[in-house]
Amino acid sequence: MQIIMTAKQKKITKKKTTGKKTGTVEERVEKILVQVRPYIQMHSGDVFLSGYKDGVVTLLVTGACAHCSMSDITYNMMLGGILKKEIPEIKDIVIDMSK
Repeated sequence: MQIIMTAKQKKITKKKTTGKKTGTVEERVEKILVQVRPYIQMHSGDVFLSGYKDGVVTLLVTGACAHCSMSDITYNMMLGGILKKEIPEIKDIVIDMSK
């Protein structure tokens, strides 16, 4: 299941996730996840920060998203793109769908 956002939702997400970059990488990732989580939950899924080390963020994907063939693309392109843009310290995104 691919996450599809309306133009209005994309504008809101972009506005809410941009701005002053303060806090640890983990805190900034969590702040972004809070903003995009409602759109993911609309598709019966969820995403959590599992870890961050040496520029690599690991995201735990649960619910319907964990079993969707499109979730890797959706998370790496959509959410991964946002995270890398907003947090330059992030070099790679790992998606964990084991739960």
